[in-house]
Amino acid sequence: MNSINDYNFKGKKALDAGCGGGRYTVALKKLGFAEVVGCDGSSEAIGIAKQRATQAKIEGVRYVQT
Repeated sequence: MNSINDYNFKGKKALDAGCGGGRYTVALKKLGFAEVVGCDGSSEAIGIAKQRATQAKIEGVRYVQT
């Protein structure tokens, strides 16, 4: 890991604006955020992001097309 103090994220929410395929949305959740919302203007990107979270068996992540 990157010497990031992940205890700073426990119980907090994060927004991944312009999330694209959701790679960093999933990473934020793995860092310890309680809830992460990824948003992107592309419906195709949101579909890919949802698949990524499902394949990673990540809960507490949701995606919104904006």
